[in-house]
Amino acid sequence: MSDRRWWVSAAQFTGLGWWVVAAILLPTLGGAWLDGRLGASPLFLLTGLLLGLAAAFYGAHRMAAEFLAGGRKTGKDAVEDIRRREKDRQGCRRRYSTAGGDRRGRRK
Repeated sequence: MSDRRWWVSAAQFTGLGWWVVAAILLPTLGGAWLDGRLGASPLFLLTGLLLGLAAAFYGAHRMAAEFLAGGRKTGKDAVEDIRRREKDRQGCRRRYSTAGGDRRGRRK
């Protein structure tokens, strides 16, 4: 394992930690603020906490899956990337097809 890989891993885990903290803390604090403004004691605090936990787990899952895949795209991102590359390949085939011309696509 190279030094660069170690730093990349450290940066990914640092980003994961900040994501989890921010995803839980911000909605929870927002819920506490709403509870104070509206007088609905634990309602918005708990709602913010649950939303924050869901966002944290979702983000942590995506980041961990990318880390375990070795930096390759996973899930929906990978499918979109494959579709984009296939579309690019089809465009190149049409552009350089030999129908009615020579190999460079010029008409005879």
